[in-house]
Amino acid sequence: MNIITQEARPSTSKDGEEADKPITSSGKLKILQDVILTTPKKKNPGFNRIKIKTSPQSAKPLLNTKVKDTTKSDKVKDDDEEETWSPIALRLYKKIETFVTSHNHLKTLLETWEIQLLKNFNSMESDKYRFFCLKLYLRIPKWYNIYKLSTALKMELSGLEVADMYEYLSANGFVQNDFSQEPCFELLNNMLAKDLKDICNSFKLKSSSKRKLDLIEKLLTNCNSQRTLTFTKSTEEILRERIKEKMGYCIKLHPDMYKLFYKLHLLYTFTTSDFNTTSDLYLFLSRAENKDIIIPKYKINVDVKVFSSISEFSKFMEAHKCKQLILDYCEKKNFNKMLEYCILAFTELKKLIESGDETLRSSYMMRFTAGHKYTRALSIGAKHLARHFPNNVEEWLTFLIEQDRYNVQMRGTWYDLLALVQYNYLKEIDMAASTIIEALQRDDLSQISYYELNNRAEIIKRNKTRRISELQSNDIARVQLRPIPECGSIEISARHIHEQVFFFKLLKEIK
Repeated sequence: MNIITQEARPSTSKDGEEADKPITSSGKLKILQDVILTTPKKKNPGFNRIKIKTSPQSAKPLLNTKVKDTTKSDKVKDDDEEETWSPIALRLYKKIETFVTSHNHLKTLLETWEIQLLKNFNSMESDKYRFFCLKLYLRIPKWYNIYKLSTALKMELSGLEVADMYEYLSANGFVQNDFSQEPCFELLNNMLAKDLKDICNSFKLKSSSKRKLDLIEKLLTNCNSQRTLTFTKSTEEILRERIKEKMGYCIKLHPDMYKLFYKLHLLYTFTTSDFNTTSDLYLFLSRAENKDIIIPKYKINVDVKVFSSISEFSKFMEAHKCKQLILDYCEKKNFNKMLEYCILAFTELKKLIESGDETLRSSYMMRFTAGHKYTRALSIGAKHLARHFPNNVEEWLTFLIEQDRYNVQMRGTWYDLLALVQYNYLKEIDMAASTIIEALQRDDLSQISYYELNNRAEIIKRNKTRRISELQSNDIARVQLRPIPECGSIEISARHIHEQVFFFKLLKEIK
């Protein structure tokens, strides 16, 4: 199994997991002197703008809150969109590489071919070649026209120099330049809508729609229905020729190079989940370099051995990638793709538990195992796929509850979600009641879990539409916790009075 492929990388994560929060760690301190929070504009709901109060003696603000991300995001941009070429991305990457290759333990996790590929990368004849490869990694993996991309990156290369770069990177295995074996759909989806329209016109296909998917469907349908246009070439061969004419000289980062970049960045960040994307990491490092974020100094014990072997880390890396893809498709609401990778995580987790390959570690070290990542991935998937694929989710949750190796502290949450799936989506009322009774009888759940399960039990007991039997209602009552009294509260009415630019006054009238 190898899922470290050039797929669209996750951009965000919203699974409620503590380890997957954005950069809000107290370890990343910011200078916030004289910072005033003001009401956000309507176009950015939910966020506060930060204004810097300046004085005549200080024309320069203490905190630069408008740092431009010169590394750009992982999101794809049009080939014609211009970017500012800057070596800052290469400089930050060099810090990451130096940290990994000089670390006593981390450097031993690189395979021989990876070390050689890294040497070849560092021995390139031009920094601009290295920068170009790095930017291919930071962008969504797809086929790029090398001339358009180098112009968009403002690399200031002549046409002849771009041609030399194309030949050099292709000959040395850093990029791929042959897209003849790519599926037609992938190539067509890689193109602009206006180019697709031109190809449709060349085939004399009329289409009133300007949507890419409609135009692609029109072209592929034509290939399937009219397989030959001439005696020597098929319709698909002619279509591929038109695609090549439109795409020109295109390149794509080589899978080995992509995997090397991915591994180096994961070795640098595997101890934290603050950085959901690579661009998050580069943005943070650039702000730290500019002193916009001050990181306290601390000692690192470089002799700690987290992974015992290369194969152990490889399994962890596969599981980490699987989880990140689930988070990515979750944000995009692509539930079919989520299901695909959740099934993969479920299969791999069962193999790990049945084989017993992963040795048990201390609780604080278990999060660096593949099993932990697959368990987290399934928990995220189960939460978001419960409505769409309840039968799959019921199977996953039942398995997670029964296993006792990974994330056992989440067992209460799994019980609660399982009862919800059985009661609301599968209409298995008796099963839901039995699940609640079984959970409340356990003595190894957290206090918060007991409270949540108690609330779920009350909902099931009081539901008038889908009633449980009187016997089950009594059985639930026998194992329920005593109701927790609600905290006292005081109702107040309040209003804001805006008196000055940097001053808010709050009047409270207590009833």
